[in-house]
Amino acid sequence: MIEMINNSTLLQEIIFDSMKLFFIIGAISGVIIGLFLIYKPDSFKKWNQKLNHWYSSRKTLKPLEIMHETDSHVYKHNKYWGGAMLIGSGLFLYHYFTWQFPETALKLLFPNQAESFVAEATMSSIWMFLAVFILMGIPVWVLLIINPDLLKRVSKLFNHWYSTRLALLPLVKMHHEFDKMVVKNNRVFGILFIFGSIYILYTVMYYNKLF
Repeated sequence: MIEMINNSTLLQEIIFDSMKLFFIIGAISGVIIGLFLIYKPDSFKKWNQKLNHWYSSRKTLKPLEIMHETDSHVYKHNKYWGGAMLIGSGLFLYHYFTWQFPETALKLLFPNQAESFVAEATMSSIWMFLAVFILMGIPVWVLLIINPDLLKRVSKLFNHWYSTRLALLPLVKMHHEFDKMVVKNNRVFGILFIFGSIYILYTVMYYNKLF
């Protein structure tokens, strides 16, 4: 148990150091970009045009827009699938009522904040959501075993496919309005980038002293 808690603390330190390094590199990059915007806006514009490529995910995600029928395999082996899911649900509920999962998980994941209200509320909410989800699924698995035809008719009423391609279509198009505004007001945005980056560096160094 002590070794697991130590490993969790080490993981937190690695995540914290990685985030700190990320902000430092971002702040230094912001200062460089700000200087380029003030003193060499034309160079910044050319550099931005070379890096400003758009990679659409529509072709990559197109296979996800196609419906794949898997119900026939489940209904063909309905007793095996239903039994397996009922056993899994029963094991989960058994642990839910006999094992204090939220408290144990809190001590392992957040050893220094195990008594925190936010951490405790988050873990309890996740655990409660899983329990409700499992309880709602039990009638489905029972129905899958004893009356798969009825379950098939009911599932057809809810088994609709809603594509997100039309809704996300505006995100696929490139928008250059902000880039044009930055280049047009290069000194203003250059100063904002520099002061913002300096503030981030100061904040990171300040909190680094505290922790």
